[in-house]
Amino acid sequence: MRENYKQWKEWVLLHLGVVDLDYALCRDELVELMDSSTSEEIVLYEQWERSNHFCTCLLYTSDAADDSLR
Repeated sequence: MRENYKQWKEWVLLHLGVVDLDYALCRDELVELMDSSTSEEIVLYEQWERSNHFCTCLLYTSDAADDSLR
């Protein structure tokens, strides 16, 4: 693990929070949608899914990402 991990993590969390993409990091994965899902559940799931996608992309493209992630 790199020596600057703590600093890198703080930077990532700050930037994700600024653009409201830290939702997936703050919440557990939601239950998969079903035909009976409410519109509120659909919105929350889509928000979580979008946030998770961008967080994953950030980790894969980050210089600080470990090669084992790729």
